[in-house]
Amino acid sequence: MAEAFIHEEEWRQFEGAQAALTASDIDQLRRVNTSLRHEVRSEAVDQFEPGNLIRRLEFRHDKLEGALDSLTGDAANYARSFDVLNDLLQTTLETSLDYFVEFDRPSVLSAVDQIDLDGDHAEFSVNEVVHVGGLVYVPDAAIDEVGIVESTSLTMDHGETRIRVGIKVLRGAREGLDL
Repeated sequence: MAEAFIHEEEWRQFEGAQAALTASDIDQLRRVNTSLRHEVRSEAVDQFEPGNLIRRLEFRHDKLEGALDSLTGDAANYARSFDVLNDLLQTTLETSLDYFVEFDRPSVLSAVDQIDLDGDHAEFSVNEVVHVGGLVYVPDAAIDEVGIVESTSLTMDHGETRIRVGIKVLRGAREGLDL
């Protein structure tokens, strides 16, 4: 899996951003990190919201976004590229890896049509039941990849009930799977 990650665009962008850092960029990152740690320490979060978990998470998220927005130049580029790479790693490791360990392999879909692609997201119609959070392999040439099901809905198409599925495409996840 590590081998697959180093070929991803997100990894290459992070490596480039890391290589571009100067001593002053690293100092800027350290200052912002120190300030952010102070702003999201337990006491500060408790003072803002003592009990509501969602509001506590929103508070931390807002402080993190503010810290990222305060960065400039290559330090900002590095932080944003790290965030994008982190999202890719989290999605893959927390969702896909758990699924592969628990269920072995994605469901292979058939008769996929009405495909709409938007970057790493795709929507399409099927006649099969799929479940949000599950992994599916979409063998259509337009996608030909494994994805995590993010949404499902029922639609009527000329009197026929169809299932509309939204997935996050996991680039490279098909490699190494015997599908």
